Amino acid sequence: DLFGHRHGIDGWIERAIGSDPHALWQFVLEPEHEEPLDLLDHLIATLRRQPGHLLDRFASASAFGRMVSRRLYVRIRQPQAISPGWRAAAEEVLREAFG
Repeated sequence: DLFGHRHGIDGWIERAIGSDPHALWQFVLEPEHEEPLDLLDHLIATLRRQPGHLLDRFASASAFGRMVSRRLYVRIRQPQAISPGWRAAAEEVLREAFG
């Protein structure tokens, strides 16, 4: 239940970025079943609240409001547990945030 643990996950993200704010970060979620898409929105908002990174200030990223220095990735190990519709919706949420 990743959604139920979202506040713990965002705390982990904040601590990781705080430990090395100049690093490029990719955080990987590996859901065992479909989670509310609000989880992705919540974690993207957590990433956006972190101190800015130099790469995100470049015109191509900032003009579209996209983050390039920190990303969220969803890895699906059990395709039978995740519907194609959920995967497509999740991809769209991530594409809007990260390009």
